[in-house]
Amino acid sequence: MLVNNLREKLLSENEIEAFALASGTDDLHEILSSLNSASQSAEDAVLSADSLMNKTDKITIMKHPRYVDIKVHKHDFLEISYAYIGGFTQWINGETVVMKEGDLTILDTDVMHTIQKADKDTVIINILLRKTYFNHNILARLTENDLISKFVIDAIYKPKMKGRYLYFPSSGNEKIRNCVDAGLLEYYNPDIGGQEVLSCHIVLLFTELMRMSKQQPKTLAEDVSSIAIVDILQYIEEYYLTTSLKEVAKHFHFHPNYLSRLLKENIGKTFSEMVQELRLRQAKLLLENTQMQINRIADEAGYTNFNHFYKKFKEYYHTTPADYRKRVILEKNILE
Repeated sequence: MLVNNLREKLLSENEIEAFALASGTDDLHEILSSLNSASQSAEDAVLSADSLMNKTDKITIMKHPRYVDIKVHKHDFLEISYAYIGGFTQWINGETVVMKEGDLTILDTDVMHTIQKADKDTVIINILLRKTYFNHNILARLTENDLISKFVIDAIYKPKMKGRYLYFPSSGNEKIRNCVDAGLLEYYNPDIGGQEVLSCHIVLLFTELMRMSKQQPKTLAEDVSSIAIVDILQYIEEYYLTTSLKEVAKHFHFHPNYLSRLLKENIGKTFSEMVQELRLRQAKLLLENTQMQINRIADEAGYTNFNHFYKKFKEYYHTTPADYRKRVILEKNILE
């Protein structure tokens, strides 16, 4: 499919929309029940990512269903809503947000919201992002903009902060439209490495939003303050095999006690817990992609005591390193 065909594709009726038109009902719960396609009740106030995307996926992109009423709800993932064709109105925590074609919003988890019923000439694109999508590498790429990086970090690590969203009046921004187009083309033409490709388009989308935010985008929620935590995350991820809490604190001109408290308050983990997680993630990666001996993998991941590595890996991944490798090999053989 080419970009030129996207508009025609998006304006055509999908299964939900066709049923709504044929049956004359605009009740999404009733439609999904009739189609037997609801893995989670459409009446639930909290939508789960698992009900809307594959369990192994961290990103998905979809057209918002037209002709139906969407009940007020919240979800456990971050959601980007983009006015692809025409404008529409959102109600976010009781506030009215009128969006022109090309405008975009980013909603935090646990934000109560709904969207007006879309007509035949309106296309809304929703991009769903699990919290786990925002690993340290992705967060590090947001360091140039405190507005977005702080918003994302708070969404992941401070779930009690509710009601936050960002609004970008991006009408006419062709770079943002190109990112959405590229994501849609990947969605409609799935292929090997689809999640990685989608991730690249999302990073480019955030990059353009960061550039826009330098022109003071309208933030219709709390004032998002500056924070250096993403720089710290990036530094720890790069040097976790050799650095220490004292060395990181010295690099950022903090007292070690202050840095420890900063990490705990913003990340919810101690420095040691973060390093442990990064080492285990490296070990897991080597188990998946190399034939390296497991004791050597332990060394490469920064463990001087093999028994300690074995114990921690089993605690974290609920399996032994050897059994994990066997499972990965078996899954690859099945796919081949």
